[in-house]
Amino acid sequence: MRQRPTRTTAIRVVSVLAFAALTGSAAAGCSSSGTSSSSSSSSSANIAAATKIINSALAVPSAITQTVPLTAKPSRGLIIFLNNGEPDTEVIGNGTREAAQAVGWSYTSISYDASSPASLQQAFLNALAEHPTVVTEAGNPQGEFGASIISQYAAAGVPIIPTSTSPVTQGAAIPVTGANIPNGYSTNKAMAEVLAAWFVKDSDGHGKALIPNITAYPTLQGVVDGFEQETKALCPGCTVSTIPISLSEVAAGTVVSTAVTAVQRTGANYLIFDNGEFGTGAETALKTAGLSNVIVSGISPQPSQIAGMKNGVHEAWMNQGFQYVGWATLDLAFRLLEKLPLTTNDATQPVQLITTANAKSVSEQVNIPIPSTGLGTFMKLWKVG
Repeated sequence: MRQRPTRTTAIRVVSVLAFAALTGSAAAGCSSSGTSSSSSSSSSANIAAATKIINSALAVPSAITQTVPLTAKPSRGLIIFLNNGEPDTEVIGNGTREAAQAVGWSYTSISYDASSPASLQQAFLNALAEHPTVVTEAGNPQGEFGASIISQYAAAGVPIIPTSTSPVTQGAAIPVTGANIPNGYSTNKAMAEVLAAWFVKDSDGHGKALIPNITAYPTLQGVVDGFEQETKALCPGCTVSTIPISLSEVAAGTVVSTAVTAVQRTGANYLIFDNGEFGTGAETALKTAGLSNVIVSGISPQPSQIAGMKNGVHEAWMNQGFQYVGWATLDLAFRLLEKLPLTTNDATQPVQLITTANAKSVSEQVNIPIPSTGLGTFMKLWKVG
């Protein structure tokens, strides 16, 4: 978080991938419609490099990104997870609870309203009143925590581990950086790079993509940055546009309709969602609008999207298990409490590209653990069992 991850960071997300050494920064401009786009002068697309990335990303991940063991089994503690109620956040909470229980820690969850900084700050105060060992939160910008809250945590000696947010400013109450925490920006950026490779190959170097971007969540900017940059590196003649989406549109359920309208305006032939939850029903909406030629793809597919690919629907989605964020959060907490050197291994996680080529072997269950043996591997590093 705090600074844009390098290509080396992205490669670690899918350690089995043979990423091509391609870089580039996308030039962006704003149209009068409010949709931003990036492109460059036309040249031949590097289909061979895109194919190499795609083929490696189709494999099922089998290893976790952390490799450094603890020096001893963690002593008992209490971790409190602040839960904004979003489906993916719920899964992160489940992963946090699973990891806590695996080492004999206590776990508590406190709910808050993600759209209300005051609600988040009250949740922090409620958590501190329970005398926790560690408090963790997923998704909201650190700026919404409040200076008073951070001061109270520093005085109490209780560390806050923010996850899936950006940027992160290290201090007495937040003794970590974006390079240490489970970093949603880095993971999203790396997944988007793979998805961009698929887009370039699938369009044969002539694609026009549109990304509806939920701007309230900083980590989702990683999808835009990764997709734009990798597309420019592989296919200077392809174009990528973005349309900003507000939390009020998310709450009203109008993300898909806004996206379809933007597709009509821009002429995009690929619609890329930064989270499949926000793209549910897009295929039907596009057909209703006479846009059945537009291909839907994105990050974190829902069951209906995986089922569609199993039945031959031509799409591509990058899959991740959000439980991993919870596991990695506990791993970071244990290292903090043991005063061990913090690694960057927990910043990213294993992910997989799903297309019609491998969809039949993928579960339709949302957020299955990736890898399936991941928690068990963490437990070995934690000297448990």
